[in-house]
Parts: sequence; C-alpha cells; structure tokens
Amino acid sequence: AAPGDAAPACNAGTAVTTITDFSTDPIIYQYDTGNPAYYYSYTICITDAASNETSSDQATNVQAKSSATSIYHFDAAYMDGSANSGDIATATVDPWDDLNNTGSDGDLVNFNFNTADSGWQGDGSTGSPYRLRFDGTNDYVDRSSAPTKTYSIWFNADTISNTTYQMLFEKYDGGSQDSYAYVRSSALSVKYKTSGVYSVGITTGEWYHVVISCDGTNVRFYLNGVQFASEAETEETMTATMRIGSNFGANNYYLDGSMARFQIY
Repeated sequence: AAPGDAAPACNAGTAVTTITDFSTDPIIYQYDTGNPAYYYSYTICITDAASNETSSDQATNVQAKSSATSIYHFDAAYMDGSANSGDIATATVDPWDDLNNTGSDGDLVNFNFNTADSGWQGDGSTGSPYRLRFDGTNDYVDRSSAPTKTYSIWFNADTISNTTYQMLFEKYDGGSQDSYAYVRSSALSVKYKTSGVYSVGITTGEWYHVVISCDGTNVRFYLNGVQFASEAETEETMTATMRIGSNFGANNYYLDGSMARFQIY
C-alpha cells in the first residue's frame, strides 16, 4: 500500500503486486516519498492451487528498504535497536546503536540531550520524523569503518552558510583516499575515494536522501533517487575512522541540521 495507507485485504487467487528486484543497484531505490518518516504497510497472502487462501500475514508500519545488507545501519527511529518508546526529546541514548548488531555502534560526542538543538528529536510523524539533531557547534558521531562501497544518508540542513562547510560525514585515511559529503552555498557537495567533487543544489528545511555508490568500476552520486554525477573510480580500500556530522582536522566543520538515517554498504 502507499505510505500511510492501510495494508490491503487479501484477494484469493489474484496477484496484486509484483516486487521488483533492484539487487543490481539497490540503494538508490530507498527514496520515494521525500520524507524518512513514511512507512509502508503490506499483506502477504498464500493461496493453494484452487485459489483457496491458506494463510495471510499482515505487516504494518514496515519501513521501505532495499534488500542489500548494510555494514552499519544507524536509524534515529530505533535509537536502542528496537522500536522507540517514551520521550525521545529527553532520551540520553549513547551510543547510536548499529541495527545490524555488529557491535560497531556510533559514539555520540558532545550532544546535549536536554536542549532543542542537540540530541534526539521527533515523534515519528511525517511532519516530525525521528532524527538526531546536530547543533553546528561541536556535535558529531565517531565510528571506525571498513572499506565502503555505498553511503546512504537522510539529512535536513537547518542552515546553509556561503562560507562555512557543514559536513554530513568524512572518512579519511590520512593519505590519498577521502570520502565525504558537505553542504555549503545552497549546495550539497560529495566526493568518493580519489574522485572529483560534485555538487547539486539544495535548500534548508527539506529532507534529502543522498547516495554515493561505487560498483568497482564507476562511482555514482544520487540525490532523491536521481543521479547527478558519475566518474570512473574503484572501490575504497581504506579502513579508517569515520565522522558523521563533522570532519577531521582543526577546522571542525560541524553540521547544523538533522539526520534520520545513515547507512553504509
């Protein structure tokens, strides 16, 4: 069913929906609605050869996602690895748990969970999705990372400066390999490994889904499911610390905005 709609009733003997396999390049298809709070409902109907319904399994509020398995999956809707309950605004969950249960959780650094501009926010509605708010001053998430093929991020920038970089993330090996994404001058700019830097226009107060994906031969850059750049590039080989919401070095380009989901593959 469409996001927000009830799951459809079973209709014995009738095939209603065909699920498409996007396994060749699955991550870009996560974007569909422009809001990370949207959830899908669906019904699984099993019928026999005579079209008699033998079983049904209805699942509601299931988030749309690709079939690929991420290395790390940080999702503000599930702060502690289970469905959130209680007051997210006063929660002090640290670290940001990896939902893949690898033990590679993200360490939350300098967050103040009792202020309006730092920490967990949202009520799960489309108007206020669960998110991690970065204050633009000193908040960031620290996590070591193995070589990465794909980065997938839902973000919303509260401010965009014409002079100051605001990092969504950076992964840097101290040498030639450097992958990152930042907002500046009404644009999102991205880079993978040793590629060039590519930019696309964005605005404040809007949710965006950015994907950086390398297939071993080329790297492609997407915003809201639309490719805006590509370049010949091989996959990362670096295992290095990754910072979410900031960069490495003395400049400390902190994000003033929110993230709902951060996944790497």
